[in-house]
Amino acid sequence: MNLSAQFAQTLAQGSWVEDHEIPEPYRGLLCHHRDMTSTLANFHQGRVTLEVLRSEQVDECYYREVTLWVDRKKVEFGLIKFFLENLPHPLRTEVLAGKKPFGEILNESGLSYSSKPIGFFHSGEKESPYGRHNCLLNSEGKDLAHIVEILPHLE
Repeated sequence: MNLSAQFAQTLAQGSWVEDHEIPEPYRGLLCHHRDMTSTLANFHQGRVTLEVLRSEQVDECYYREVTLWVDRKKVEFGLIKFFLENLPHPLRTEVLAGKKPFGEILNESGLSYSSKPIGFFHSGEKESPYGRHNCLLNSEGKDLAHIVEILPHLE
């Protein structure tokens, strides 16, 4: 399955829930208007690193399937749709290189952006119970990325 289809399928699965229905610590990690990279770094008290599992480009959209790690601990599974035409060229180059999480790239660049969660879901799976669909927008309100962010089971 290509990544654009997987992105749509992942959003169609699971049960959409209101933010107040999500238990802690998942609520604190998902229900906010910040980037996920710094939120996960603060929670897990370490630097977040990126593993790109798959990627593909379709015209001006770039998709990637990723795992975020802190030390050797998986802290997020993500599916990301980047809108390359809305990214400044240096950020586009960094995104395509696949070396750093997008939140780190944005924060280091100083680019003004906002995080706008679209919804939250319960996957029904014990290993990855909760997630969110989030949009990152530039200062003009144009889409930088749509992200499905799924957290692993937290003990």
